[in-house]
Amino acid sequence: RHFVTPPPGNVNGEQFLMVAGDTDGFRVRCEITVNSQQYMDYLDILVKPYWSPRGAARFLELVRDKYYDGAAFNRVVPKFLTQFGIGKDFATRTKERELTIWDDFPNDVKFEPGTISFAGSGYDSRTTEIFIVMPGVDQAQLDKF
Repeated sequence: RHFVTPPPGNVNGEQFLMVAGDTDGFRVRCEITVNSQQYMDYLDILVKPYWSPRGAARFLELVRDKYYDGAAFNRVVPKFLTQFGIGKDFATRTKERELTIWDDFPNDVKFEPGTISFAGSGYDSRTTEIFIVMPGVDQAQLDKF
């Protein structure tokens, strides 16, 4: 047995304990239907909690609760982003969208095509919607993320 005493909480009373492992993160495999449900494919998402502890915890919580099951890609802008995260059940969607998560602490992680992140409308405004940076996005736009 190993006993760990968590560090004191931050100014918001949160405690984070990162345990080292031999992987880059947690893989979430999403089953998706393509082209008006004509065929099925997979979207693999690598969640890296050390990049964004609050965002990773919230995303994994929503996945475990099956919030994204049946959600559609609701916004696709070539050479910019693809967005999803509006749950199919109205009552659940309404409840979850009221729960905002605080922004994670700044880090040196740069956005690039394939990066996934919560969408927001300002500081501490993230809820359930996710965007994926698309190939072909120009550097000026990447610098704004």
